[in-house]
Amino acid sequence: CSGVSEAVRRVLSSVNIRTVMRPEQLKWKLMRGAKDKLHPADEPGVVYALGCQDCEKVYIGETARTAHQRIREHRFHARSGNDHLSAVANHAIKQGHAIHWEARILGKEEHSVKRKVKEALYIARIGGKTINQDRGLEISSLWLDFAKKRCA
Repeated sequence: CSGVSEAVRRVLSSVNIRTVMRPEQLKWKLMRGAKDKLHPADEPGVVYALGCQDCEKVYIGETARTAHQRIREHRFHARSGNDHLSAVANHAIKQGHAIHWEARILGKEEHSVKRKVKEALYIARIGGKTINQDRGLEISSLWLDFAKKRCA
């Protein structure tokens, strides 16, 4: 609506009210934080953990997709008996244990190599209490020692 700001300014100045006009972009800056936050399990690019309900073991995983999508696959593999497709399914089937299917998000990282490094560091922190079939990305033992000492 062209000219509205000037008309408002004229009316308000007649009653001694000073106005300042700002560019239209300001309202979008104010509205930027108005979006609802996503649940961490619904955000892509995460390192996550799943725990066993019957023992102390934990599975640490990473995915470029959402944790919710990846966990759905783990559950499907466990239900369908495909223990060779998922370490979590393998643990649930072979040990007869129940898995706590609500993921705990350990970190968010969009860059795949950084995400894999974070996964390997979390696996190293936990040590022998993981369900994981491997140790994740091969990284220097210096970093692994640093990660263990930092959490000790």
